[in-house]
Amino acid sequence: MPGRSPRILDHPFYEQEASDIEKSCISRSRIYRLSPPNAKPNEEDYRKREAQCRANRNFDQYAVAASIRGYRDQVVTPGQMQAVKVPTLGIVGSLDSVPLGDLQELKRLRPDMKLVVLEGVSHTGPTGLQAQPALVAEIRAFIEQSRQ
Repeated sequence: MPGRSPRILDHPFYEQEASDIEKSCISRSRIYRLSPPNAKPNEEDYRKREAQCRANRNFDQYAVAASIRGYRDQVVTPGQMQAVKVPTLGIVGSLDSVPLGDLQELKRLRPDMKLVVLEGVSHTGPTGLQAQPALVAEIRAFIEQSRQ
C-alpha cells in the first residue's frame, strides 16, 4: 500500500515492535498480532522464527525496524487516496484481519482498485502471503491487464 491508514496513529505498539526486531530479529507481539486467530504461536514457534530470522542473510532487522518507525510518516487521508488515478492492486489473505480491513476500506474509497483476497492465507508464518504461488500470478496478471 503506498500509504498507511490514519488508524495507524492510534497504535502505540509500533515503537515496541521496532525495538523488539532490532534486539531479537523478531517481535513476538507483532507475530502474535498478525497470526490468524486459530494459529497463534507458542514458545517453540517463536524460537524457530527467531533462528530463521537470524540465519536469513537477506533480512535486515534494522531496516525493518526503521520502516516500522516510519509508518506514521506514511499516513494518507481518504481524500488523498481517492485522488490517486493509477491502476491499483491490493492482495491480502483472508486470515490477515488488519491489512484486510485496510484494503477493504481502500476499495471502498477507490472502487476501481482490484482487490484480491487469497483464501486461507495470513500475513506471516506457514500460511503467509509471500510464500503463496498465487501472489506472483496475481501480480503478473494485473501488470498484463494494466498494459492493455
